[in-house]
Amino acid sequence: MGDTLEYTVTATNDGNVTLNNVVVSDTQLTPNNATCTTLAPAATCVLTGDHVVTLAEADVAVVVNTAGVVSDEITTSVPSNTVNTTVENDESLAIIKSIATLKTDADSSSDITLGDTLEYTVTATNDGNVTLNNVVVSDTQLTPNNVTCITLAPAAICVLTGDHVVTVTEADAAVVVNTAGVVSTEITTSVPSNTVNTPVENDASIGFVKIARPITPAAFIVGATVTYDYVITNTGNVTITTPITVTDNLIPAMDINCDPWPGGLALAGTYDCVGTYTVTSNDIAIGSVTNLASASDGTITSPTDSETVPSGASPALTVVKTSVDTSYASVGEILDYTYEVENTGNTAFVADIMVTDDKIGTFVCWTSTAGTDPDCQTATRRRTAPAQMRQRVQTPADTPPPPTGRVWRGGAASGGRNL
Repeated sequence: MGDTLEYTVTATNDGNVTLNNVVVSDTQLTPNNATCTTLAPAATCVLTGDHVVTLAEADVAVVVNTAGVVSDEITTSVPSNTVNTTVENDESLAIIKSIATLKTDADSSSDITLGDTLEYTVTATNDGNVTLNNVVVSDTQLTPNNVTCITLAPAAICVLTGDHVVTVTEADAAVVVNTAGVVSTEITTSVPSNTVNTPVENDASIGFVKIARPITPAAFIVGATVTYDYVITNTGNVTITTPITVTDNLIPAMDINCDPWPGGLALAGTYDCVGTYTVTSNDIAIGSVTNLASASDGTITSPTDSETVPSGASPALTVVKTSVDTSYASVGEILDYTYEVENTGNTAFVADIMVTDDKIGTFVCWTSTAGTDPDCQTATRRRTAPAQMRQRVQTPADTPPPPTGRVWRGGAASGGRNL
């Protein structure tokens, strides 16, 4: 198409008389006619002209050309032979896929991430020299995934514009790989476009929750077992493929048991572990235990979560002081008292429990020494003050001795008081 052909058309007077106003014509040529005023017998009249191959001729792969001649004497056009000139068809398509643009930012991050919508434009061009029919531009990853142009002239374009939502697989691979294609009735093998690689931002993250199974304050004693459930959640936008482990500041790894690793943790998927902890005397002394834990795949680590058990702990002691002696007769007598201490709270004690008497002093009511009840869980402890802490009755010089003994109520030991 577009080439210029030159033709020569020769008319000959093959009669025996002179002809007048002989006109040789060919509407497809430029110039399209030549006139000879007179044409003697055996003489010739020649038209030489050019023709530019048209799209229609290229489409049919041939230029069909016929000329004619008339004169004053011969008014019906005498046709020439028909000349068929073959035209080489160049059927060709080119296709270009644009760089993706972010159409919808699902997480408002301004980055291309899982769930975002990308827009692509795919442009097919007829870069041949013939009209193409039923040109179909397609991309299976787009919505819509194809467009059809019934005819496509040379240099004309057929455009597909479509959307693509970033998938988990693409987020895992950190790239969207996309290629389109185009076919026509004449070109049945798909012509591929350029491949467009669109980076996807990975946002890997782990959510972590540590949950202590209920234990009552009364059951929170030395040697008791506290069980924790660890729930790990994939809160990012990519699959976690490396096995996840849990670290707890009070529980060794051997005491943390996790479900079998599934090979990968999908988005919003959960993974469970269980840890056990044995209560110590220090925990009882404090009244509770708090530990910290987190989860990691070796690259990303979850936030730390903590649990304190038991909940609702309320330590409390009461003391009742009873006088063993109901009276005294003279200064210097020793008065004995009994102190009864009761654990009226809902938690155990492991530290020594001391009784303090403002007249006698401070002494141990209960001790956590090995061989004794280590938790002071029994309701009460009763004790008489040691002999060295008993107090003789004394009378100050300015105060007359009381006629009867006095009773002091308080903790679980006994002692004497000087009056």
